[in-house]
Amino acid sequence: MKTRRILLTVFLILTSLILISCSGEKSESTQDAGVTDVVPENDGKYTIEEMDGLYKTQGRTIMYEQGLALLSSADVFEFNADCGGEVSVSFLTEVTEDSGDVDVFFTGYVDGKRCETRFHMEEEGEHSILLAEGLEKGVHSFKLVRQTEWNFGNIYLTGITLDGNLTAPPENSDIFIEFIGDSLTTGFGNLEHSVPGDVWGGEPIYHDATQAYPYMTADALGADLSVVAIQGIGSRCSRHSFTMNEIYNSYPRVNEKDYTYDEERSADIVVINMLANDGELRSEEKVPPKEIVAAAKELCEIVREQHPDALIVFAPAFFYKQVSEMIETELGGAANGYYVTEIPLDAAGLAGHPSVEGHEKGAEALIEYLEQLITDNGLR
Repeated sequence: MKTRRILLTVFLILTSLILISCSGEKSESTQDAGVTDVVPENDGKYTIEEMDGLYKTQGRTIMYEQGLALLSSADVFEFNADCGGEVSVSFLTEVTEDSGDVDVFFTGYVDGKRCETRFHMEEEGEHSILLAEGLEKGVHSFKLVRQTEWNFGNIYLTGITLDGNLTAPPENSDIFIEFIGDSLTTGFGNLEHSVPGDVWGGEPIYHDATQAYPYMTADALGADLSVVAIQGIGSRCSRHSFTMNEIYNSYPRVNEKDYTYDEERSADIVVINMLANDGELRSEEKVPPKEIVAAAKELCEIVREQHPDALIVFAPAFFYKQVSEMIETELGGAANGYYVTEIPLDAAGLAGHPSVEGHEKGAEALIEYLEQLITDNGLR
């Protein structure tokens, strides 16, 4: 009897070991089968490194040792998660050499709905944004968009905290549009203000890139976007020590002339809204219009090198007739993928910049134009 009990015990132990071994082999074979849509359980805290492959960005974002840099107008960070309760995003901010301070705003979106809070970071150091609270348990989408433009502080996204787990990231749109420009493109001065007197519209508190025509246009077209734009810049004449032609390839690291941004994705359409500053500064700098038009041509050629198959649409703020002739006679016009259009923008914002309403009207016209362009060229 004792012998039978011993044999039964040995049998049960061996059976358990076999089952454990089979379980391990099953898990390994499932992994080998290429199941990638299952995200491992997590304690709800993800560093940006742990989020690799589980988020999406738009714009010229760069990964640094400090975190994911969102340095430009309308830079976008998106992710999806099966979660509930609170969701927060952590950042590290640094003062930039030129600006001397941190003054950056973000717009948040939860399940496609715009957050009422205007998230603001104005000090150097570590920050946390409470993006959502009181969420019902389920799969949700999250997005953060930088409102303010280049050079008001280096912003590094370092991670997220949530009660749940990340799921597969948002997919890329079938259309990718890059916008190149100056303060008309970044949205400077488009928000209402209460400061009396002659106020320059460049302060971030009066600036929201999500209410400027590039973001509005891309959103309406369901397109991904990138904004390469700096207030005061021109193609030949500039309020900076550099022109767009000189820094386009290195943007947003404009002070590193030997740096070239690695575009992982080629744009389908590039909209260039330039020459406002060229037109205003040409008399002061004694630059003839033909030199400005030549610089506009050069910029088109620089962009063509970066985006060889893109439809390049030039929307000149000045010299429309001359640029139109150059596009047609020197670059070959539509036959070679070059176009010219106007973006009607008002001057009802700060310091003669477009208001939100002006950007809306400009976006309406551009949306109609690009929809036709997309259809005519079979992009969708």
